[in-house]
Amino acid sequence: MNNASKKEGAFAIPAEGANLLTEIGRLTLHLAPDGLLQVINQQGETEAGIFLMESDLDALADIFDPARPRFEIERRWLVDPANAPNLSQIKLSYPKFKAIRSGILAFDAEAQLAARVRLIGERYLLDLKAGSGISRRESRAIKLSPLTGASLLDLCGERVVDKLRFDLDLFELDCFISVRGRPLVDAQERLSVLHVEREFESLEEAQTCAAPQVFGHTPREITDDSRRNNLAYALFGPPSD
Repeated sequence: MNNASKKEGAFAIPAEGANLLTEIGRLTLHLAPDGLLQVINQQGETEAGIFLMESDLDALADIFDPARPRFEIERRWLVDPANAPNLSQIKLSYPKFKAIRSGILAFDAEAQLAARVRLIGERYLLDLKAGSGISRRESRAIKLSPLTGASLLDLCGERVVDKLRFDLDLFELDCFISVRGRPLVDAQERLSVLHVEREFESLEEAQTCAAPQVFGHTPREITDDSRRNNLAYALFGPPSD
């Protein structure tokens, strides 16, 4: 990606952002079989290999564009596992769910900026996320080929979270299956970490939303708990309290 043109044009990429994008490019270069970044030509043809186009990195860099801000507005709650049925019972009660594997490819802890590779069903996606709390910036998600997505996800190492996401109409229930390779479901399919979350169109809507009732109980809000999100779980695992 031509960082200079971005800095001289519509917006400037902060240092931590430029470093993170460079790291993504470096990791992709490292993966390519011939040591070169594979670039699709004008006819849309490419050799078999692992690649990202410069336009992909430009799309990620849009997270820093003040003229086109993209925010995820979300609140999250922690379900007491003692109040939750086991996984099989949850699947019977809520048959609409999808498997999500999320890995942290690169991150800047001080800037709270992370590059995330996700496998949702059979789709691989790459995006950037910045900040914490109720409102976080996010980039457009880039669709990856199965080869590129699987290879980049493998590069995440232990920084991977597996969960099942259940549709509760207005809310979503995340049942965490494993974090950093450690199972979070026991032999009786009892879960130890469950989140409920909801995305909103505005801060006003988010702030006026009542807490949900889940399995007959009101869960504890964790929106502002920086220890309890996908990034923290991927880096450190869930806290014990």
